[in-house]
Amino acid sequence: MKFYSFRLFVILSLSIVFTSCDWLDSNSTVTTSSDATFVSLTFSAANTADAAVSKAVFTLVIEGSDSIIVNLDSLPYNTAIDSVIPKFTFASTNAAYVLIKDSTGTKIDTVSITGTDTLDFNRVVKIKNFATDGKAYHSYSFRVNVHKVEPELYQWKNVVNQMYTHQGSLQKAVMMNNTIYFFNSTGLTTSLYTSTTGASWSSRNLVTDLPDNALLRNMLVFNNKIFLIHNDSLIYSSTNGVDWTKKSFQNTDYWFKNLLYDFKGELWALVQNKSNGDYKFATSVDGASWTKHEELVHANFPVGGYASVSFLSRTKQPKVLVAGGYSKTGAFLNKVWSSQDGLYFVEFSKENTTYGYRTGTNIIYYEDKLLAFGGIDENGKMQALLYLQSADEGLSWKDIDTTYMTVREKYTFNRNDSVISAYKNYKRRFNHSAVVDKDKNIILIGGRDSLPQTYTDVWVGRLNKAVFIRK
Repeated sequence: MKFYSFRLFVILSLSIVFTSCDWLDSNSTVTTSSDATFVSLTFSAANTADAAVSKAVFTLVIEGSDSIIVNLDSLPYNTAIDSVIPKFTFASTNAAYVLIKDSTGTKIDTVSITGTDTLDFNRVVKIKNFATDGKAYHSYSFRVNVHKVEPELYQWKNVVNQMYTHQGSLQKAVMMNNTIYFFNSTGLTTSLYTSTTGASWSSRNLVTDLPDNALLRNMLVFNNKIFLIHNDSLIYSSTNGVDWTKKSFQNTDYWFKNLLYDFKGELWALVQNKSNGDYKFATSVDGASWTKHEELVHANFPVGGYASVSFLSRTKQPKVLVAGGYSKTGAFLNKVWSSQDGLYFVEFSKENTTYGYRTGTNIIYYEDKLLAFGGIDENGKMQALLYLQSADEGLSWKDIDTTYMTVREKYTFNRNDSVISAYKNYKRRFNHSAVVDKDKNIILIGGRDSLPQTYTDVWVGRLNKAVFIRK
């Protein structure tokens, strides 16, 4: 009888040593091991939990002297992690425990992992695993990253109410070398303000080298210079916005009508034949010597008042887009043109007219989308839709969901011993400027409305997910 009791004890002991647990995917099921290192973790949701937790992908990172199990890519905004069933895998395991804050957050409880536990991972701080030898163990800190803000939400601030009070309704801002150059003019006097943030600006600089009635809206940055066309035959350039040089093209057989974009390492312009009035494209690698291309510009291609943008598509292919404006006959256009080489264009508006009749609009490429701000319609009225978005590189356009995109800033004030919340809204306008800085801020500057009123305010906004970093 004693023999059978001893044999039963041996069998039970071996079972404890050599049998692995289903809830912990141990790789050591035959021999004991001193390796207690973490291998993997997956989440599944309890009946009342957020199913999004299953998207969490965990890894082990070293921060200083601490080993941390963490999901580098945060879970979607507001994902609930308070009712989660974890499945850990270790190199080997005898027993594992989580250290979890109690409901008051002041004490730490130790909870054994059974494989069926539903845990609140808002409170889990550590995991401790013992190897199958029952002696060696590893302790890991624990963190579940969940986005604290809505990734698709744009956050806006009115950083300047009035940049200047002097006259000057003609405006243009460009970005060069991480600095914003904002020009305004009365037609006779041109002023310049500069900023690296959009919030703090230099004092006023008078620009005396530019001619009267310079077409500021025609300005374009190329190769660390600002360029501007004047009176069809003069091209002005500057490296600092204050000092300008000019070059005359009076003796060419064509007039310079408008600058288009910086594209594929060249400055592009629209030129018009002096003898027959035909429009063509011209390119330059330095802004001084120009090549006129023989391809005719389409009769319905805009020659002024358009919005243009060059960008790299999602597949990293260079593209240009030209939209709205007016044709060489003065006809108001709702056309959207796209090209991959700058010479041969596809007219998107043959298939889709959602861009509408617009001039005085700004288009930027931002976080894999095209954003169009402001403008007036064919009747000279402010556009009802202040901003549009295209997710297919300009083919179709739609209003941006105001849940995520409304240019406004929240503020509070006191009334009758109560704190009241309200919003300051960005007003509809045209001929404003839109630039993007190195920190992925969208900066909207100035503009006019149909009253006409000149705006000198500055708004800075950013899409939340544009600056998400792994932590």
